[in-house]
Amino acid sequence: MEYLYFALSEEIMKNVARYPCSVTDNLNALELSFNIDGLPLFKRSQETLWPVLCSIANIKPAAVFPVALRYGKSKPKDLTFLEEVIRGLGYIMEHGIQYDDKCLSVSLRCIVCDAPARALVQGTTSYSGYFGCDKCCQKGRWDGRVIYA
Repeated sequence: MEYLYFALSEEIMKNVARYPCSVTDNLNALELSFNIDGLPLFKRSQETLWPVLCSIANIKPAAVFPVALRYGKSKPKDLTFLEEVIRGLGYIMEHGIQYDDKCLSVSLRCIVCDAPARALVQGTTSYSGYFGCDKCCQKGRWDGRVIYA
């Protein structure tokens, strides 16, 4: 398993700098949206890429940029590839980001994942397993080939 981390604050600043001054002059805060999902690289292989993508949601058009990329022969077993992202996000949410002569506050708008990625990120059972519902504590019941809640 290998991953690549792009410093979150640097990537945000690079993307904010791409907008014209008419957009950034009145900017006081940044709202970040993240997306985490797994992508198979080849049809007949177990190799997957798990990108962590970020966008600045309150600037239009929203630019999407990678923050971390995790490559492996299977689905991640742990979340080490997210640790630096979480640490960087926590720091900029607490201290803000210096842009030109002002400090921009940073907030998290959302984290978007499909069902398998959500189960991985939350450390819960997948939706198709026993105790697969992350909103309740009911154990599913096996009926032939399917688990029902």
